[in-house]
Parts: sequence; C-alpha cells; structure tokens
Amino acid sequence: MDTLEAFKNRIYTLKLDAYKRDILLPFYTVEQQEIIKYCFKKNDDVKVYFYGGYENAEYKRALISLNPISNLDFNIITLKINYNNKTDTINHRQILGSILALGLKREIIGDIIKVNDDYYFFVVSNMKEFIVDNLHYIGKAKVEIEQSFEELNYETEYEERTVFLPSMRLDNVLANSYNFGRKKAKEIVETGLVKVNHIIVTNTAKIIKENDVLSIRGKGRLIVGQLVGKSKSDNLILKIRIPR
Repeated sequence: MDTLEAFKNRIYTLKLDAYKRDILLPFYTVEQQEIIKYCFKKNDDVKVYFYGGYENAEYKRALISLNPISNLDFNIITLKINYNNKTDTINHRQILGSILALGLKREIIGDIIKVNDDYYFFVVSNMKEFIVDNLHYIGKAKVEIEQSFEELNYETEYEERTVFLPSMRLDNVLANSYNFGRKKAKEIVETGLVKVNHIIVTNTAKIIKENDVLSIRGKGRLIVGQLVGKSKSDNLILKIRIPR
C-alpha cells in the first residue's frame, strides 16, 4: 500500500498525464478521496470527479479529465445477488470476503448495500463476466449474480442516541459513545485505530465538533450531532448518530 507521500506523488503524476488522456482510477475510500481532492486546485485545468454507482456512495472511482464527463464514463455496473433468503442468510462481510476470495482486489469493488431484502454491489464493468461466472457461494448460501439496471435509492439509516460527557475531547466522546472506559479510548486513539473526518488522529485531546465523523477500526462509525446543553451535573449533552 502506498505511503501518503507516495500516493500524493502518484496523483500529481496522473494529473500531468490527464493533459493527454482521461485517467480513470479504481474505487477509493473516503479518506483516499480527500487526499486526491487535496492534490487539485480550483484553478487547475484538469479536474477530478468522483462517482460510486449511486448518489450516496461511499467508495467511489476517480476520473481525472480536461473535459466534461458523465456518470457513464466511470464504467461502473451494479450486480445483484440472488439467493434463497427464506432459508439462507448472508451479510456484508461474507459478501466482500467471497468476492476477494476469487483473487480480486478491494479496489475493483465499490459499496455493498442492502435494499429491502436484496443485496447489491458495485464493480468496475470489465469484471462483470468473471464475477458472474465464478461467484456461486457466499458463506453456505448458493447464489447467482446478475447485472441490475435498477435505479437504486439508498441512504444509510441511523439510530440517534444521547450521551453525557465532561468535555468534547476525542477520548471522552469515544468512551461515552461506545461505552468503554477513557483509558481504553486513549489506547485505541494512540494506536492509530481512530479516524476523524476520515483522517487518522492519534491526539486524544483533539476537540471534536458538531457534524464530525468518527470511526474506530472494527467498530464502525458515528456522526457527532448537536450539543443540546448541560445536565444538572454539568456534563455536556450530546446527540450522536450511529448506523443501524
């Protein structure tokens, strides 16, 4: 995996190449997308665009171009997983694991989403036949993969919670939001497992603000909501949102 500086240098090189031809890149995490955006200035002749197959996608491909582009230029297709959901169960982790077990890289796969009772995932278009021909089981469930042409409207659902905390320090927010001690929160932050707005933060005293996005590797994410006041014991009352 590229270091931060190596990743930036590669993007700067691709910017120069884009004066000759469009540069279409694989799916990137939100953190990587932010780094790519940093490499572009408002007055650059070449622009970078992002798309992940649907409006609220998290993983997105990047396209560097001198020219106006459309979503079709990203070469992304939607694949639907057909299985017997009355007798079998599958989940996001199993789906991703089964795809990667085919020898594919994570960067060719976008989001995996569940709409009603159906699972869909987004991939670079030239991998369609390989996946359809080779992905037959997810966990113990027998599956068939087909291309979907549905217009999917998907948005993550959140559960809102209220937490009480002495300050908006990162370790306090994590400890009270995830129900573990401040000592453990401190250890998690200092070992580089925590991101604030998709960037790794190791400073436990960082002050968190409304609308910040926090995530802990292996535990998911939360969105910091509104500070609604103070309790009788003088603790801050904070709203947070956690994906269901």
